[in-house]
Amino acid sequence: MYLSCANFSIIILKREAFCDMKARIHAYKRNMEILRTFMSEIHNKRFPEHAIFVSKISYNHYTKMKKKLLLLSFLLGINGALFSQTKKSVVDYVNPLVGTDSSFELSNGNTYPAIAMPWGMNFWTPQTGKMGEGWTYTYASNRIRGFKQTHQPSPWINDYGQFAIMPITGEPVFDQDKRASWFNHKSEVSTPYYYRAFLSDHNITTEIVPTERAAIFRFTFPESKDSYVVIDAFDNGSYVKVVPAENKIIGYTTKNSGGVPANFKNYFTITFDKPFTYSATVSNGEIKVGQPDVKENHAGAIIGFATRKGEKVCARIASSFISPEQAEQNLKELGSMNLEELKLKGKERWNEVLGRIEVESDSEDQLRTFYSCLYRSVLFPRTFHEIDAAGIASACRRATETAYKAVMKPKEGTILTVAKGIADKAEELAFETDDLAEIFPQVLEYAAEVLDQTPEML
Repeated sequence: MYLSCANFSIIILKREAFCDMKARIHAYKRNMEILRTFMSEIHNKRFPEHAIFVSKISYNHYTKMKKKLLLLSFLLGINGALFSQTKKSVVDYVNPLVGTDSSFELSNGNTYPAIAMPWGMNFWTPQTGKMGEGWTYTYASNRIRGFKQTHQPSPWINDYGQFAIMPITGEPVFDQDKRASWFNHKSEVSTPYYYRAFLSDHNITTEIVPTERAAIFRFTFPESKDSYVVIDAFDNGSYVKVVPAENKIIGYTTKNSGGVPANFKNYFTITFDKPFTYSATVSNGEIKVGQPDVKENHAGAIIGFATRKGEKVCARIASSFISPEQAEQNLKELGSMNLEELKLKGKERWNEVLGRIEVESDSEDQLRTFYSCLYRSVLFPRTFHEIDAAGIASACRRATETAYKAVMKPKEGTILTVAKGIADKAEELAFETDDLAEIFPQVLEYAAEVLDQTPEML
C-alpha cells in the first residue's frame, strides 16, 4: 500500500515539472492528502510491526511537502502581487509622442501630444514651435515656449482659438523666444490624461490634467522672489484683463487659420490659488505694469509672486466659444477636485473608451501601436457644445432656437417659405372638410403649382 502511494506521488511530482506554479501547489496538496490518508490507515490496519517505521517515513515525506507547499504559496503570493502592480491598463499602452518626430520638408509625423479627454472640446499641448506654426510640437526640439490650448487637427489645416500659458522665473518677459526653456524628454511624462515637463531654465515643473472644456495646471516653483506666469492670447486680435482681487485672468483670443464666423472668439478664464504681488498686461510686446486690461492685435498678461522651494501653485482654466460667462460655467467641470483626483478620473475615462476594444497579443509593441492609434482616432470629432447653468447644451439650444425662428418667420424665397405655404394651404382646407381623402389631392396639386413656380427649390 505504501509503495503504491509513493509511486503515485512520484508520478505526480514528475508531472509537476510541466505545470505552472498554481498547478504545482494543487499537486502538493493532493500528495499531502494521500499521505495523511495513508498514515491514518497504517495505524488502524494490520501492519503493527511496520507501523512505526512506515509512519516515520510518511511523516518525514509529509513535512517536506508541507514546507514546499508553504514556499510555493509564498512565491505565488509575491508573484501575484507583482503582477497586479505591473499589469497595464489599456491607456498605459498609449504614447502621445508617437508621430511627433515631424519634418515639414517630408510631411512625416505631423502629430502633437494631445493632452485631452476623448472627443474633448479643448486639447492641451506643449508648444515647441513658434506662434502660428502648424508644427506646434516636434520631438527633435529641445525648448518649450508655452503650454497651448489647441484645437488643431493637422499642421496643414493649422489651429484656431489658441492661447498659451508659461511659468518663468527671473525677469518678467513676454517674448516667446526669451521666455522659452530647455527641456529633456527623460523628464517628460506624456499620457492622454496627464502631462509633465521640467523647464530647466526656470527650474519649474509643469503638470497638466484636462477635462472636456477645462484643465488644472500645477507649477512646482523653486525658491524665488521673482516667479511669474505668462498668459499669451496670441495675435490676430485678442483681449486680456487681470483681476488681482480674485486671483484671476480673463480674456479672449480670435487667432485662427480661416473658416470661422466674423464674430469668432474663444473666451478664457484662469484662476490661481495664490495671490498676485505683481501684475501687468502686454500690448503688442510692450509690458505695462499695473494696467488691468488690454485689447490689441496681440494681447497678454504676466502675473507674479514670491515662491518657496518646492511650492506648488495651481491654475484652474476653462474656455468657451460662447461668452465669458459660459467660460466660468465650463470651469465648474473641475468641481472641487484637485489635480490628483482629476488625473485618476481622466485615466478611468480613457480606460473606459479604449477598453471597448480588447486586443490580445504577446507583443507589447503591437499593443502600444494599436492603442496609440486608437487614442488618435477618438480625439475627433471634437465636442462643440457647452452646458449652461440649466444643464442644457447651449449650442444645441441656440441651433434649435434658430431653426424655430426660421420656420416661424422664414425669409422669402427659401424652401422653408414654400413648405410653410403648403402647410398653410393644408390648414385652410382642413377648416372646410374633415375628409382627408378630399384634402390630400388638393394639397398635392397646390404643392405642385408652387414648386413649378420655384423650380430652383427642387
